[in-house]
Amino acid sequence: MDFVSSPESGYLKGKDGDRKSISEVRLLMSHYVLHSWDQRSAAREEIAFDSVSIAGALDKAKKVARGTKADLYENGRPVCSMELVGKTGVWLIGKPNESTED
Repeated sequence: MDFVSSPESGYLKGKDGDRKSISEVRLLMSHYVLHSWDQRSAAREEIAFDSVSIAGALDKAKKVARGTKADLYENGRPVCSMELVGKTGVWLIGKPNESTED
């Protein structure tokens, strides 16, 4: 379930109308780490964030990734590989790499 802000202080409202406290939502969140890099550079950037759903994590990953390639991990397990296709801003989502997060 994805949550959107609610005018009520301390609560988030789900798209289905369900209301949860912020502490309840935090319990539902998973920890994600995105490793991103560019084919021309060996330097890898690591960005950590939390998300309630894999869909939310992918949306966040596409926005924060630097470079043209990335690997997304959920709680230390590989989720998927990502590759930026052309200059259109479209990400191709593929099978996860077999290695685990360092």
